[in-house]
Amino acid sequence: MRIISNAELQQLAMVISKNDISVSQVLELIKKRNKVIDVTSIDIELIVDYSKSVEQAISEGNYDIKESDINANNFPVDPELIGKTVKVKSRLFNFDEPLISQRVIREMDQVDYRPANLMEILAFGAARPELQRVITIIAFGSRWEDHDGYYCLPALHVCNNKRYLNTALFAEMFTSSLFALGIPKESPK
Repeated sequence: MRIISNAELQQLAMVISKNDISVSQVLELIKKRNKVIDVTSIDIELIVDYSKSVEQAISEGNYDIKESDINANNFPVDPELIGKTVKVKSRLFNFDEPLISQRVIREMDQVDYRPANLMEILAFGAARPELQRVITIIAFGSRWEDHDGYYCLPALHVCNNKRYLNTALFAEMFTSSLFALGIPKESPK
């Protein structure tokens, strides 16, 4: 297992973008070279400002498309955090095989990380918009049950070069092309 540095991740993002290839294609190339890359050790510092409303945090992300279901009513902020500003480390988790969603959360737990919440993924999207242009990032720490009974999670992705903030279904399978945002457990939820 090899750890990718933050600088290497930025370089990888530029190469993917420049060559118009998908994350899945990159992972296949890596596997063919017998070099499995572990991206679970990339720490990205975030400032999460809970004194802002969800709508203000969304606005700061400058997303091209915003799903209206992502709001404070559907994804409430923990009342204990409202009014606070918190500095946290974040880490992207990706796996070289499809996993059951619950296992993704267990894998984070085993390395003392927890799934990011909505405000944390919004801070990530505002701070690191270039990463969203090449990978899809999901926050398993906030979920909302829609009118059909499906659990939805906040997600950052790109389509037709537009940055989206939308929901992804809490699915049985978490594909290898998706990344989960994690936060150290000792950080506030």
